[in-house]
Amino acid sequence: MSCRNLIVQSSAVLSAQFLAFPIIMTLVSIVLFCAETLPVFAMSHCVQDEAPNFADPFFVIETVCTAWFTLEIVVRFVGCPSKLDFCKDVKNLVDVGAIIPYYVTLINVLSTMSCEGAKSSASLAFLRVTRL
Repeated sequence: MSCRNLIVQSSAVLSAQFLAFPIIMTLVSIVLFCAETLPVFAMSHCVQDEAPNFADPFFVIETVCTAWFTLEIVVRFVGCPSKLDFCKDVKNLVDVGAIIPYYVTLINVLSTMSCEGAKSSASLAFLRVTRL
């Protein structure tokens, strides 16, 4: 195998891994969303009359996924030649709408430092599913 073929093959593998990462993040987000609805996990991250548990695995994984989705949409917006066309595209609006519930919930929880803030914005969770 020549050096050129090795470089081409290794860059193709790297490109495939880079392209697979958003798909993996979306799948992790879907699995997390489904797992959070199971009764065994329903109250694991938010106990009544206690401060929110920011070390909870569900919270950490959701934060990482949302950070990735936010970075992805910001990069797409910055790289888009027409910001107006970007804002008119339904797919982009769906992506923005899917990450907004996380930030609304986070702001509610941080402002109250209680689980009641999370419950008050729980009705927005259905927007996360629109990303699928």
